[in-house]
Amino acid sequence: MEIADGFRGVDDDGEVIPTYDTRRGEAYGLGGSIVGGIDYYLSEGMFLGIEIKAFNYMYNAKRVFHQSGMEAQDAATHNTAFLSQPVIKLGFRF
Repeated sequence: MEIADGFRGVDDDGEVIPTYDTRRGEAYGLGGSIVGGIDYYLSEGMFLGIEIKAFNYMYNAKRVFHQSGMEAQDAATHNTAFLSQPVIKLGFRF
């Protein structure tokens, strides 16, 4: 990943000192869900269904390398959700 950093600091007059440096980094996410639902077949090739994520977990991490000799800046989040993202489905089977 590459991001543009447009802020270097503030000068003595309180004005922003601009910079157009780029920073390199890496990011990844891992997660999973337990999904439950039911389908009702209206005919042999068409169904109506409902689905919900009973449990959902997501871990995201980001690391940005500002410049050589400096320690990388890390950020991480953990997200959990229960009974989220309900969906009504209309499907066709071929």
